[in-house]
Amino acid sequence: MILRPRRLTPVIAVIACLAAPPGAAVRADGPPVTAKDVILKTKTPLGDAAIVWPAGTALTEPVGSGGEIIVRQGPFSGSLDRADLVFPAPPAPSPEPGPEAAADPAGGPAPPLWFEDWRILGPAGAAVLLGLYSLVATVALVRGRRRADD
Repeated sequence: MILRPRRLTPVIAVIACLAAPPGAAVRADGPPVTAKDVILKTKTPLGDAAIVWPAGTALTEPVGSGGEIIVRQGPFSGSLDRADLVFPAPPAPSPEPGPEAAADPAGGPAPPLWFEDWRILGPAGAAVLLGLYSLVATVALVRGRRRADD
């Protein structure tokens, strides 16, 4: 069977997506924190008001471009240099357990990891079956229309 170019492009795209290795996302332990005190200011009808964020305060939504970060809390706002932020280090990879750790306390082999959370099997199986059904239905509809056109 010779594949025509219009059929070959989606096939190549699907194969490329399936063959691509999953990326490992590096997640930090938390949001960045301030390295020094930050003064947040605002104008009120009675005059200027200010609050101080102590060093070590976590920034949930830092906004800014370049070297300046703008922080807000309610009507108060202030800015600090990007160099004044401390970003947490990513978690260290855990060492692989040795063969002696793979056995359960009774001395037998450890059960597979998916038994620990068996509730994922139902939704995963349903998703696979739905995907297969959608592929078969799409192919059947396309073939039926081509036969009707001929």
